Amino acid sequence: MARTLQLSLQLLTSVGNPAPVTLPTARGRQIVQHMALLSVMCTLLPSLTLAQPAPQTRQALEDIATAATTHALSLLETGDYVDISASAQPMDSRLRLRRCELPLEAGSTAAGPVKPGRVAISVRCNGAAPWSLFVPVLITARAPVLMLKGPLPRGTVITAQHLELRELPVEGLPHHYLSHAQDVIGHELNRTIHNDSYATAAMLKLRRLVEKNQEVVIVARSGSLEVKMAGVALAPAQQGDRISVRNTASGRTVQGQVTAGGTVVVNL
Repeated sequence: MARTLQLSLQLLTSVGNPAPVTLPTARGRQIVQHMALLSVMCTLLPSLTLAQPAPQTRQALEDIATAATTHALSLLETGDYVDISASAQPMDSRLRLRRCELPLEAGSTAAGPVKPGRVAISVRCNGAAPWSLFVPVLITARAPVLMLKGPLPRGTVITAQHLELRELPVEGLPHHYLSHAQDVIGHELNRTIHNDSYATAAMLKLRRLVEKNQEVVIVARSGSLEVKMAGVALAPAQQGDRISVRNTASGRTVQGQVTAGGTVVVNL
């Protein structure tokens, strides 16, 4: 070929056979030089380091997770919770943050105490090379929950026999679930339930103990003295309500508090 100089060089190979080598033209020599430079760069590349912290100067991801979960638990509202735990969402193992020479700080945008569930926690370093990131944390817990044993028709006045206390994961519970029997017993169902159901404030109402014009017992108390007399309620009332009643004997109207059994207590 006119533009190529052919030259046979004797090269030693593993089998000792000569191999012909072709030397290129000026343009080809330029390409060869570039390829040689590239070969040198590739040889040196493993010894090059990127601008990343060395392993011993990186912040351990476990430390970040611990700071986030500890702060999340400190935000948990007070409640009848048991088996409380918190876990941070796994972080990308490729994350490279310089080790903080100061204690890690954690915070949250929550306005107040949080319920079990997911919460975003910010973890930050305020050292010489500051950094910050958000870590999603899941708080799990169990709580005692009152269950109404169905079926029960609307209008049922709840007694202890209608209730069962269970310990359940909080994450799956409805809002305003009830845990204490005194918040349920004596209340009236405002709808029919066909199966076991969570006891919630929305399905219950206080039963009227007294109806208008109903005959009641008035108990007048003064210190340790009690006097009972007959009376008539002038309005409907639930347990704990204050109500006006008329003394049947004197015709006098007084006010008292409705207690269990429809008794009206008047403190003198």
